[in-house]
Amino acid sequence: MKQVMFNWERIGKSLLQETKKSREDINGILEKIEFLASECGEITSNRRMLNRIGKILIIQNSITVLVPCCQTLKSGSKILVERHLTFLQKVSKIIPSIIPLFLVADHESEDASLCSAIGKTQEEFRLMALQSLRDIALIIKPFNWKVALMSETIQNLIQCENETAQWIAGEKQFKARLITEMVARENLYNNIYQAKQMTIEGKMKRTIKTAAQYVVMGNFADKNNFLICNHTTSNLTWYLQTKAAILHNQIIPY
Repeated sequence: MKQVMFNWERIGKSLLQETKKSREDINGILEKIEFLASECGEITSNRRMLNRIGKILIIQNSITVLVPCCQTLKSGSKILVERHLTFLQKVSKIIPSIIPLFLVADHESEDASLCSAIGKTQEEFRLMALQSLRDIALIIKPFNWKVALMSETIQNLIQCENETAQWIAGEKQFKARLITEMVARENLYNNIYQAKQMTIEGKMKRTIKTAAQYVVMGNFADKNNFLICNHTTSNLTWYLQTKAAILHNQIIPY
């Protein structure tokens, strides 16, 4: 457990003003978010994010924690779930009211170019996602946690991601950031698209698409007062374009 220094009195006063709860309630919440600050990574460990988390802990009786899970060719989504278990068990001991909801990124089966690159038909990719759903259900059954398909959980998911991608592509403020991320992900793109290497334009489009996925997830979580649990990735800071409350699990699963 790392030592984290914050002005907890300042955070407490902010929560007191925003939630109108008692000082006793606020003190109880401060203990919980102090624990989270010590266990989570850098995205969580700042005053603004801790304040967001604190508000959700106060206003929600049961707290949904979204856990996005993308596919891998060898083990579907379950490898990521297995890596999240220890972290989420720690959190649930301190905050028993959390209910993790693992979301399988089944809508990626609609991405014809991605399916082609990994040698799968769209139907085969869809079946992989459904198998991941079953595998994850077995893994989390002892904890009474939940799993669902992402496309069935977030309404108009693909449309939202496409619209958000257009917004990101059109914002000059993101240009340098996207180039940096594209370069950082080049090895990943080369590994996925081995049969036919991507053009620079294709890599940029894919980078923007991935950024949009994080922004859409963040907005969905914020709208519903959900938390998000996410592993370390170069895309994590896209959540900061939203008002989502993030539990940064410091694992690199792949």
